[in-house]
Amino acid sequence: MEIINESNFSDEKLKRVIRFCRPRSVDIKEIIFRNSKKFFYGYFLSDSCRIVVGIGPCTLYPLLVERVKKDRKLGYQSGFWLKSKEEALVYCVAHELKHLSQLDDPAINSGKKKRHKFPEDDADAFALKKLENWRKKKKNESRKTKG
Repeated sequence: MEIINESNFSDEKLKRVIRFCRPRSVDIKEIIFRNSKKFFYGYFLSDSCRIVVGIGPCTLYPLLVERVKKDRKLGYQSGFWLKSKEEALVYCVAHELKHLSQLDDPAINSGKKKRHKFPEDDADAFALKKLENWRKKKKNESRKTKG
């Protein structure tokens, strides 16, 4: 796996988030991390198995993620909070890694699902579950350091 870090995150932080978010048996070729002027973005390039993630500055968070009707119809979740830049990173990485794992899903690639090739509802559900688990992990870590 090649990590190209053009962001303000440390390499160690990026590796830790990737390990945490990675679905089972996913072969990651390349992930590019960038800074963004926007809140966050991510995309998966299926032809090269490359993922690109961009995260905006700390001043943009906390952020209530509200999606337009078109995006909700595609399956993107709406009405959730990203409390920090780190949470935006976890959410984006998990979402895009789920798309990578969808490459090997026979139900998606056989044409049985009459939707977008890589279902956004599946990727967003996975990302929000990972975000919830990340928050629990961070809360437990902070309890250990206080106690």
